[in-house]
This record gives sequence, C-alpha cells and structure tokens, in this order.
Amino acid sequence: MTEDVVTDNTEGGHKMRVSNSRILLVSDQHKCLGYENILRRNNFRNIQACSDGISALQKMEHETPDVLIMDANMDDMDGFELASNVREIERAEHRFTYIVLISDELHNKIEYTWQANVDAIIPREAVTFRLVPQVMSGERLAGLTNQLLHENLDLNQKCGYLEAGQLLDPLTGLGNRRQAMKGMDDTIRQIEARGGAIALLLVKLMEVNDLIQEYGQAVVDELIVGVGDKIRRLVRPLDIVTYFDRGTFAIVMRHDSLDHCKKASYERIHDGLTLKSYQTRAGYLQPEIHIGICGAGAETGPPKTGCLVANAMSNLTEDTSGLKVTVLDPF
Repeated sequence: MTEDVVTDNTEGGHKMRVSNSRILLVSDQHKCLGYENILRRNNFRNIQACSDGISALQKMEHETPDVLIMDANMDDMDGFELASNVREIERAEHRFTYIVLISDELHNKIEYTWQANVDAIIPREAVTFRLVPQVMSGERLAGLTNQLLHENLDLNQKCGYLEAGQLLDPLTGLGNRRQAMKGMDDTIRQIEARGGAIALLLVKLMEVNDLIQEYGQAVVDELIVGVGDKIRRLVRPLDIVTYFDRGTFAIVMRHDSLDHCKKASYERIHDGLTLKSYQTRAGYLQPEIHIGICGAGAETGPPKTGCLVANAMSNLTEDTSGLKVTVLDPF
C-alpha cells in the first residue's frame, strides 16, 4: 500500500499531504498535460503518461498503477476496451487498479462498463473540480484492496503449506487421501526397483446418508472409527491404512508377486469386516460394507494411481457376498 508523505508548507505554515500513489494517464499529449498539471498542483508526485492504449498495456506489464485515468475515446482502442484488458491483467497478477474514465458525452457502453470494469466516469467539463477528489478516493480504495489481495494470497499459500503437510484424518487418526496417494506412489516405485506387486483395497460403508438420517452423525462417526480400528487389526503392520473418502477406506499393500493378488488372499479381511457388528452409542450395528480390489505387478509395467483407484472403485458395486479382484495387465 502506497504511503502518503506529510510535509511542511513553508509559505502557509501548515502541513500538506503528498501522495506517491502510482497514477497512469492515457490520452493524447495535450490532455495528459492538463490532467497532470491538475494532479501535481494537488501534490500527486508519481505520475506517468501514455498516448495510447497499447503503450499503456505494455507499461502495465512491468508496473501496474494504483489509479488509471483515461479517455473514453482513443485512436487505437477506446477506454472501454482498455479497461477490459486491464482487468484481465489484474486477475492474472492478483492486483487491483482504480479506473477513472473521462468522457465527452454519454455513451451507450457506459452503463454496462460501469458495472463491469470502470470504477468512476467523469464528464469532460467536470474534470477541473472532480478529478482530484476522485483520484484521492481511488488511491485509498486501491491501497486497501491490494493489501487485502496480498494478505489473501499469503493466507492461501500458508494454508497450502499446512494442507500439504497434513497427512492424517482427524476423525479416524488414519492417513487421509493424500497419504493414500503418496503410499501408492511409494509402493509403485518400490516394485519398479525391486519387483513384486501392489494391491489397492477400497472398503466402503454403503448408504452412509441413510445411516446418518437414521442414527445421526455422531453414531456414524463412531461406526467409521470402529471400522477403521478393525481394518488395522486385520492387515499387516506395513500395510498403509487410510480414510480415503467419505465412508471409504483405502488399504495399500505390497506383495512379493502378482500371484498374491487373488480373491483367496483377501477373504479373511472381507469376512472380518462384513460379518462383524460394531458397537456404537445406538447399540451394535452391522452396516453393509463392500470391498473393491485392484492389483498390478512390476511385470505389467508401472501402474498409474488413478487407474488403480478407478478399477478398485468399480469393483465396489459388486454384491457384498462376493469379492472381485481386478489385476492390471500390460495391455
């Protein structure tokens, strides 16, 4: 945000405000000189001028102004088109420029442009007494808006850093979806380097919305935690167990060979989850649980995590009494 400087006026013996806000004038040379004289007499110091819209856009690629003052009618492009281009630059750079349009007459584009791109319109005959207060208002608004945009961008970056480092699900204490994807990537790299196979098991509580409607969110949360605890007891210590999505768990396993990616290898997990009742404050519940499985080996070529997830997800539609395993092949 541009700071104003207050200096002593040696003639009047009082302090006056000096503005260093960046102001860009876009008009022919004669009109720019007139606008500049008005602004400099009122202690605006950082003023630049361009004679056309193209040169103004080129200048804004290097430094965007706080206040842009331009004519509605220019040779290469009118002020409405220039304002539209300025807003495109702002969206890319996360900045805001206060745009003042000076018009000789009412224009059929004014109503739309006022709403879309321009912040203020001054009739030509009113420039002498309206330009300065309009620019003062614009520099305050631009300063505050740019400060908020900067703080918001900084906050989003910090949230991104926190989110990138967060691999745990707060409800279950298991890894989250990001941890599952990371676990698949790490396991794929291992089987590429050392051989073996990867298996992804998706465990889904069916009709979660119906359960919430019947028992309430607190009871369903207890049910989810109970299922997660049971999964951890059924799998090996090195298997990665995560809460992948709403009502869905993901288990990432590494096997010595693709021969282990078959139905018999996972029946114990299937029976341990689907034939069990889970204790909640509403009593013991036995939800419908489906399991979808997809496996791939080093000999099939490096699998893609998205392909593993898609195939395992498609197997969730199978009846709970069955257990379907999809094994990816090189073709």
